[in-house]
Amino acid sequence: MKKILLFLLLIPSFAFASDIYKYSGFNLSGDLVGEGSVSIDSKDKNFLDINSKVYGDTKSYVFQTRAKNVKGFNLWDVKALNSNSGISIFTLQIDPKIEFDNNYSSTKVETLDKRHPFFNDHSWVFDVNFEGYETLSFDNMGQVQTIHLSTKGERSTGTSHCMFGGVGVVNVESWYDKVSGKLLKQELTKRHCKPNQNTVLSKEILTLKI
Repeated sequence: MKKILLFLLLIPSFAFASDIYKYSGFNLSGDLVGEGSVSIDSKDKNFLDINSKVYGDTKSYVFQTRAKNVKGFNLWDVKALNSNSGISIFTLQIDPKIEFDNNYSSTKVETLDKRHPFFNDHSWVFDVNFEGYETLSFDNMGQVQTIHLSTKGERSTGTSHCMFGGVGVVNVESWYDKVSGKLLKQELTKRHCKPNQNTVLSKEILTLKI
């Protein structure tokens, strides 16, 4: 009986430790080229256990992996162990205790992938801005009060930096739960090098399902 009670007490912690995000990927023409889900388990506070099941026309991301759980604003890719790039994510968790107002901004963003073909460049400069508190509707949660952050990153154009076909500008719209600080929705757009930064290369959308 004691073992049964202990098991029942543990169910909530396991049930809520894993977040499942719906993924949609689009190419430069705006066509849907990949979709699926990304499960991120944060039971271990220092690491994230990730299960990606994303299927695409030309490229799929189907793997299980583990990544460090880094605090603060950061940009990194969910990727297989033998890959240099994958699904880009900006900051899974923010501190909800931060006092956001119309004047809030931050330039402290860490790029975590040192082998990434684009984000390993040390010339990246980021600017994170608070866009406001917004109410979003989710199928499984109803209406949720969110913190909307808008982030722009750009790097230099030239040798050893952004060259033809590379990513030189990143725009991210992120919505976080106002109470917990958890990422609820993200729209991440990658653009070409300056001065052609208006050319969209890809767009990735993550939306929390569970």
